[in-house]
Amino acid sequence: MRRLGIALALGAPLWCAVPAARADPANLDQVVRQALNGSLALQHAKTKVDVAKGKLLVEKSAFDWTTLAQSGWQRFLAPVARNGVLTDSVAYIDTWKTTVGVTKEFDNGISVSPGVVTFFTPGKTVGQTLGATQTVPTLNLKIPLIRGLGGDAAMSGVRSASAALRGKRFDYDYATQQTVHDVVQMFWQCIADAKQRMVLLETDQEETDYERWLQSMVTRGQTAPSEVKRAQAVHALSNHELDAANEGVLVCRRKLSDAVGLSAPAIIEPVGDLPNPDRYGPAIERLQAAPLVSYALDHREDLRALKAYVEATRANVKGAEDKLNPQVDLVLDPFQAYVRFTKPIGDNAGKGAVTAALAEQSDADIALRLGEQSVRTDIANAVLGLKQLWLDWPGLIGAQRKFEALVDEADAGVQRGTSDRRALRAAQDDLAKAEHATIDARLRLASIVASLRLYTGAIALDSDRPSALTIEFSTFPQP
Repeated sequence: MRRLGIALALGAPLWCAVPAARADPANLDQVVRQALNGSLALQHAKTKVDVAKGKLLVEKSAFDWTTLAQSGWQRFLAPVARNGVLTDSVAYIDTWKTTVGVTKEFDNGISVSPGVVTFFTPGKTVGQTLGATQTVPTLNLKIPLIRGLGGDAAMSGVRSASAALRGKRFDYDYATQQTVHDVVQMFWQCIADAKQRMVLLETDQEETDYERWLQSMVTRGQTAPSEVKRAQAVHALSNHELDAANEGVLVCRRKLSDAVGLSAPAIIEPVGDLPNPDRYGPAIERLQAAPLVSYALDHREDLRALKAYVEATRANVKGAEDKLNPQVDLVLDPFQAYVRFTKPIGDNAGKGAVTAALAEQSDADIALRLGEQSVRTDIANAVLGLKQLWLDWPGLIGAQRKFEALVDEADAGVQRGTSDRRALRAAQDDLAKAEHATIDARLRLASIVASLRLYTGAIALDSDRPSALTIEFSTFPQP
């Protein structure tokens, strides 16, 4: 109750410097809900998915049916006939040529362009033009005999874009997990900052009371004025720490508000309590890194994304290597059939494309291996940190309880008149140090529990209840 009174009395200075700010109390469930709805980071990740969708549509468009319609003037050369006999003379014949048809390339590399060509030649018969203006069908069926048949070349772009889209979707899922993780971390940091500030507020009140007592002792001639000056100097230093704590609380709340997508001047005031290590002790003792790593390698959304990007680069390599081969096509039409051979001389463009594609594949493979290494390291360090924290916790909380007892004893002595305030003030300082240490330990516990969820990929994305997510962040993953 004394600490609550101090907070109510001295809490105003935190906000008086920013009168335009509005503090809105919010628990962890509300903060997570707001982050899922308003986070700019999530909106940014969503746009990357949309870009990948567009690129996939562009690649698929190569296999769309395409209509063709063209009409215009054309001039032919035809022999001149006299008395029904062709002569060596030629004449120009003007005609109106119209072509209509459709074009389609299939995913196995075969393409076809069926259609019809018609001519309109006023005053001339088909015979007079030697059949050149006869209406004819077209097919233009092209069958790749060496390059592209089977879809490696034709489908490489679609396969790559499809894998990249899957990767971007995995990236979005991981961005969602990362966003939730980050706001949970900031939430706990803000709670811890407020608790540390509370300890400093209590210390400030205790130092004020101590200075008043010393001043009364000086007035009665029972102590030297220098002792008051020393206490005032110590108080000035602690006031500096309190000012920094006030600023830190406000900065943290602003960062949290930005992270969840709130617009200024609204500021979130987190409401809640840090987890207590006593509740986690047995679970920490049972915790092992190996099963968590195995689970993470199968469930981390960012690793799934990296695997999809590896698949995309492999498709690009296949397509690039296939284009190095000479191209041999069989072309069939109603009035012609032939085999066409093409091959660039030197083909520096093709070789460059293969080199770049192989480098991108190698880079994607390295990124995946680095991601898997990071998972192993992060989880191992988190488990080690939890076990060390649990080993240290009994000493920390034991020290705080002992100092609390010493403060009570010294305070009772002051009330009875059997001891002065110097002993009480020293015990209060020791207690404040112990309280700062236990708050740091509880914050570290909250931070590692949240990080372990992210490291293992054990943050549920299929739940529309943010409260389910907040429950996850108070427990360890169960592989």
